[in-house]
Amino acid sequence: MADSPPSTEDEVVALLNKLCQRAGMPASVTSSNQGTPLLFATFLEAMLAVPLPGLVRAPATMADAEANANIVIGILRKAVDLPLNQLSVEALARCEVGAVGKTADITASLWDILAAAESLQEQSATSSELGPLLDSVEPEKPIARGGPIHPSIQADVAAHDELAIAASRDATAAAIDAAEAAQQRAHTLRQFEAFLIKSQGEGALRKLEAAALDGKPRRVRSSKQRVRKSPRKAARRDELSGAGKLASAVGARQHAGLAGADALADDADMVISPELLQALGVGPRLSKHFMKQQVAQWERLAKTNTAKYNRNIGLEDMIARQQAYYKLLEKEARVEKQQRAKRRTAKAKAAVRRTAYERRRKRAVLRKHASEEMRAIESRALRRRDNEEVMYRKLFDKCLALQRTRLREEQRAIREEQREAAAILNERKSNLARYHAEQMAMVKEQVKIESYNRRVAERAQEVALDKLEHAMKDSLAAQLEQLRAQIDANDRLFYEEFPAATEERLARIAAVSR
Repeated sequence: MADSPPSTEDEVVALLNKLCQRAGMPASVTSSNQGTPLLFATFLEAMLAVPLPGLVRAPATMADAEANANIVIGILRKAVDLPLNQLSVEALARCEVGAVGKTADITASLWDILAAAESLQEQSATSSELGPLLDSVEPEKPIARGGPIHPSIQADVAAHDELAIAASRDATAAAIDAAEAAQQRAHTLRQFEAFLIKSQGEGALRKLEAAALDGKPRRVRSSKQRVRKSPRKAARRDELSGAGKLASAVGARQHAGLAGADALADDADMVISPELLQALGVGPRLSKHFMKQQVAQWERLAKTNTAKYNRNIGLEDMIARQQAYYKLLEKEARVEKQQRAKRRTAKAKAAVRRTAYERRRKRAVLRKHASEEMRAIESRALRRRDNEEVMYRKLFDKCLALQRTRLREEQRAIREEQREAAAILNERKSNLARYHAEQMAMVKEQVKIESYNRRVAERAQEVALDKLEHAMKDSLAAQLEQLRAQIDANDRLFYEEFPAATEERLARIAAVSR
């Protein structure tokens, strides 16, 4: 936590806006009154990446704000070991400036601790991932399995551990330094080769290369044989032909200067300087040991300037010794570098595991404290609500009795209304029945009257028809009598006058025919 938490309005608002930005929320806080317990609970949820149980998301009363303040203060108190009187639930619920400033300061400090743990974890992970990259700047050569570390390397290993750890944290700088060292070493090798060719010719260089290859002359192989050759032998040949040139050239140049210590001191190119050994990656103890051997060799050459040291046997022995020293140096340097890389990787992985474990443990502790605080708050709330529940239960019983009485009265009123409605309905039904009966009686009476009138009309019609029939009969009888009289007159005329006419007609006919 900070030494002095924010106390003024502007400082509190600035800190709240900063926390809003860290939580991924818009920085819209303009007053300390907006620093509600719900806002701090939102910050804790964003920090822990878990929802807080029992949080009132929409506080409407002061009791809801106090419940949220209990949750926030409980979590912060368990997380940072706060004293009991440093934060007040009522003050935070009322959004007082001092309480809001202290709570915001504690929340920001806790967030900084978690962010530092995350950054340490990411930095350790980056170091462990970039360790092989630093080793790949200068390719390593194969090492014989089970090779012991030379005692002269151990002090150099201890001296370079801190430098290796620092270099692993800055991958770019380490890669650049390694590349520059490799270029410097290659440049130094080229300088020695040029010096050897200049002083003794190319034949001496080929002879030194053949001696570096265990005294076996190089022979030309076909393309198929080059494909079939052993990778270990090829790596060994590249190692001795490239890196072994320097040691062989140094030994040859030392043996070639048998004219005395003065002649050796006059030629500065024949001196193996500490800068050269540092460029080759040699530790301080080995550099000191190698320089002592070189000085001893110069003393022996200065004392014994005889012909027996000019023989080829002495040259080959010196070359072999220099090659053995250089091979041992190369082997121990490779082993040292690999072990240093392994230790660096192991330390980085262990740091990552410790950081991850510590982060998980802190989050688990915070979650545990949050759950415990929630259970404590719930238990306190239950104890506090006992009297309220009794009072509410009594009030509920009274309200229920009043509702029951009102309901019964309403039921009685409804029954009275139903009875009145039934009586009115029955009266209407009876009136309607009487009306229908009267209407039916009237209809029946009308039907009777109409039937009587119809019968009377039918009877009068029958009487009239009878009268008409008798009149017709009388008229027909009179007409028949008239017709009969006419017929009788016609018959009398026919039967009485026709025969005389007929006889006269016949007589006339007969007279004519004669």
